[in-house]
Amino acid sequence: MNNETYFTDDLHSLKKYWEDKDRAIRFLDGGTRTSALQVLVKRVELDIHQGSWLDTGTGSGFVQTLIDTTVVPTLFIGLDFSGIMLRTQQSPYGERVMGSTFQLPFRRNSFNIVTNIFSLSDYPEIKIAFIELGRVVDTAGSLVHLDYAIGDDYWERRKQNHNNLADDGSIIVGNINLRSLEQIKKWSPEDMRIVFQKYLESIVKTASISALFELPKEITRKFILTQFYKYRSKK
Repeated sequence: MNNETYFTDDLHSLKKYWEDKDRAIRFLDGGTRTSALQVLVKRVELDIHQGSWLDTGTGSGFVQTLIDTTVVPTLFIGLDFSGIMLRTQQSPYGERVMGSTFQLPFRRNSFNIVTNIFSLSDYPEIKIAFIELGRVVDTAGSLVHLDYAIGDDYWERRKQNHNNLADDGSIIVGNINLRSLEQIKKWSPEDMRIVFQKYLESIVKTASISALFELPKEITRKFILTQFYKYRSKK
C-alpha cells in the first residue's frame, strides 16, 4: 500500500483512492472484517424490521448482502462520495445516493438507524461527521459505528497523517478515545452521556450512549462496535 496516496487528510485524494471499483470488495470480503460485519448486522436486524436505515460510506454495499432477507428495512439508502463505488453495488435492494457525510442531504430525524462502517477513521474532521450523523438519526433511533480497535497495525501507519490521532494511534474527539476498548469499558452510562453531551447537545437535549461488547474475543482485538442511542429528554 502506498501511504502517500492513501493516508492523507485530503478528501480529494481519499476519494480518488476509493474510486478503484474492486478495492472495497477486497477490503471487506474476508477474514475478521466480515466476522465483525456479521455481528453488526445482527445488531441492526434487532431494530430495523419495518424501519429506515442509512449506511454512510457504503462503498459497494457489501454490508447489505449480509442482511437476512426476512428483515429487510422498508427504506434503505447507501451513501458514498464515490459514484464509481456506488455503481459496483452488490445488493439488489435499496437506493444509492452520492453525497458527503459532512453534509448529508437528508432532513433531521430521517432514519431509525444510521451506520458508519470502516470509514470514520479516514475522515480528517470527525466532530463534524458525528454531528451530521446524529442530526439525521430519528428520535429514539441509533447510530452504529464499526471501526478498527486500538492496537491494530492500521493505526501505526495512519496516526502520522490524521489530525485527530493521539500518540497511541487512537482517534480523539475532545477528551474521548473512541478506539480504546479498555477505557470505554470502564465508563458508566452517565460517564458516556457527559463526555458525548457537548457534541450532541445541539441535536438533542439528552443523548444516551452504550458501547456494545458482544464481539467474540478474536474480533474484539481488532474492532470496536459502538452504538449510540438517541432520545429526547422528558420535560
